[in-house]
Amino acid sequence: MEDPLLLNYPEDVRSLLETPEIEVTSDTTKYIEKALSGSEKYYSALRQVGELPELHTPQSEQESHMKNMASKTRQAMKEEEGKSALLSMVSKSVILHGNRAAYTIVDFNGQQHRSEIAMQSHGHSVTVPRMSILTPYDFDLMLRIYRAERITE
Repeated sequence: MEDPLLLNYPEDVRSLLETPEIEVTSDTTKYIEKALSGSEKYYSALRQVGELPELHTPQSEQESHMKNMASKTRQAMKEEEGKSALLSMVSKSVILHGNRAAYTIVDFNGQQHRSEIAMQSHGHSVTVPRMSILTPYDFDLMLRIYRAERITE
């Protein structure tokens, strides 16, 4: 398989290529179908290998690693909190549960008013190229070659 985009971002590129709104010529359609069929052959061959237990760490080691990383992160945050200029200017609050934050406002007359803000959900995702995990230097070299070819044209 020669297409690095389909190799590294299979779901994103496939959904883009299969979008009906994109107008393509018959020649382009031929190349798209060839790339998609090559991608499908590649991933079906990978799926036939099945699960290899040797590639997965035991659950106890994963939990131990996560606890260790959480304690290191918590310790680093506590050490740096005292040095933060921003945290010295604002108050810190901890929301224990729920989807609203309550706060008190003091007006010019000195009276306190309670108010609530509904918290909004947000999401974030990052797609990591598959080859950068297996062979980061080869993938980086491939990208540099493609960029150099584009520059010389």
